[in-house]
Amino acid sequence: LANGATVLARDGAGNVLATARQSGKGTVIALGTFIGKGYAEARYGDFERFLGHLIAYAGGLPDLKVHGEKPLQWRSGPAAGKRLLFITNQSAAQTVRVGGPEALFGSAKTARELHHGGKIRIKREDGECRFKLPLAEGDFAILHW
Repeated sequence: LANGATVLARDGAGNVLATARQSGKGTVIALGTFIGKGYAEARYGDFERFLGHLIAYAGGLPDLKVHGEKPLQWRSGPAAGKRLLFITNQSAAQTVRVGGPEALFGSAKTARELHHGGKIRIKREDGECRFKLPLAEGDFAILHW
């Protein structure tokens, strides 16, 4: 192991599969394999969970959570004092759930959907905010609050 490295994972035989080492203001994570090779051929949950844990380890998970019953894409950020959320659904029709800490929602009571029009009530409970919206197959939503 490199000086100062921490073992993150070993296989059943004890071989080192992943290490982490601080470098300047960041962290280098070294893997003993090309872990994404199989993913290029077909999606698999173990690799997606691994990436999720890696992103969490690095402090890169967003506070806003956007979940669907099937795969979807989303992006969010501040704009003119409000939060914008873009959601694209290339899967079958599904219900999308959005949530996060109250700090991301401010005093907003509703989210305005700009593509189809309308407002969605934001529910608040125990310091968290959440709402849900249906998205048809191939549809998208643009929300702000």
